[in-house]
Amino acid sequence: MPREDVVVVIVGTLSLGYALQVSSGFYHPIALVLLTIAIGCAALALMGLPGRLVGDRAGEAAVVGVLAIGLTVNFVMLATMPIAFYLGNPAPSAHPQFLAGLAVAFVLLTLIIVDPSRAPRGWFPLLLVTFATLGVWTIRSSPNPHIDVITVHREAIAAFASGQSPYSVTFENIYANSEFYSPEMVREGRVLFGLPYPPLSLLMAIPGQALLGDIRFAELGALVLGAMLIGYCTATRVSMLSAALVLFTPRVFFVVEQAWTEAFAVCWLGATVFALCQRVAGGPVALGLLCAVKQHLIIAMALYPIADQSWRRALLIAASIAVLVTVPFALWDPIGVFRSVVWLQFVEPFRLDSLSLLSFLARSGLPISTTTSTVASLGALIVSGLFAWRTAPRTSSGFALALGFVLLILFAFGKKAFCNYYFFVIAAFAASIAASPKDVSSPAAWRTSARRSFVHRALQD
Repeated sequence: MPREDVVVVIVGTLSLGYALQVSSGFYHPIALVLLTIAIGCAALALMGLPGRLVGDRAGEAAVVGVLAIGLTVNFVMLATMPIAFYLGNPAPSAHPQFLAGLAVAFVLLTLIIVDPSRAPRGWFPLLLVTFATLGVWTIRSSPNPHIDVITVHREAIAAFASGQSPYSVTFENIYANSEFYSPEMVREGRVLFGLPYPPLSLLMAIPGQALLGDIRFAELGALVLGAMLIGYCTATRVSMLSAALVLFTPRVFFVVEQAWTEAFAVCWLGATVFALCQRVAGGPVALGLLCAVKQHLIIAMALYPIADQSWRRALLIAASIAVLVTVPFALWDPIGVFRSVVWLQFVEPFRLDSLSLLSFLARSGLPISTTTSTVASLGALIVSGLFAWRTAPRTSSGFALALGFVLLILFAFGKKAFCNYYFFVIAAFAASIAASPKDVSSPAAWRTSARRSFVHRALQD
């Protein structure tokens, strides 16, 4: 991918991060504008227009420079704006230890830029440790966030430990009203579905709850591991700074506080891209686990051939792995798994407070029902998927960019989309940037197929 295209992806990634900062991932007009900019940047990069118009004249210094400027702005936001929702005092100025950790991280980022030879074995590992320390501090400083993700996980893990299905439990409705759930899913203060995440997500969360009393420690570990793999996928300044885009996006500690499970997905995304870039065994296994950890990430399997010419064998392995970790639970409790993991996604209500273009249309007077929003989501998925498939470079970087773009469009036209949804998109874009220095692809014939897309033909005409 030409470096001009990489720069545009960086701008889109930063724009999406700033959109989440504006309203913590809820609807806001300014956030919507920034979201639209991110969509435009990703689309331009997929089509390769910046590189073709400018002529691939930018050097690595330009990419590193844009990353450095963007990360500096991120750190300013992290140091001056509320850290998370449920801290006693969310202002960074009230927590000198937090500011000290940010200062250490910023110094380490500077060292990665000016002393890249020592970064892979020195500065970058220290940056990961610094972020992990800040994450632990966030979890301990906000021990009881008011969010149903933690409530349902505690019920599900307790049920699993006692030999009961985690997919047929009910859990307390911790909110004052029931607008967050479909009406038929709430009765007498209880929410009538079980764990709404696939089995792999549960299995990854259990160690955090069992060993440390909080699933967020498992999520933090997964996030750090995923960022590490992104940083080492090419082991360059660009890849390590790209990992920092994930770890120090403005609302990252809010994501850590809220116990959202996207961290598990970032882990397997990092493993998949790392394997593609380094051409090591295990890539299809990582892909299978990526697809198995969140329902919508089955999209990754459909897009994987972008990066791998020998995709048939890889997809067979990936599908087998996904089935292996999912089917035992489906056989154990088929009705519970279907109801909580599959059917729930279709009956959940449309959320007007989502950061999405669909919310904008609803606020502008267009009637949007649950059915309408579901159809819009499926339509957006099909159109964006075809566009990404036809335009993406046939490389590991192109695969990550295509995945991020399709999910970005899916969420932007979805019935609900909040901070955690877009956080994974940021990680996918960061993985694309990280993989770009090596830009691993299959043989020349495979690369040639990318040039036959309708965009390239149109440009040649």
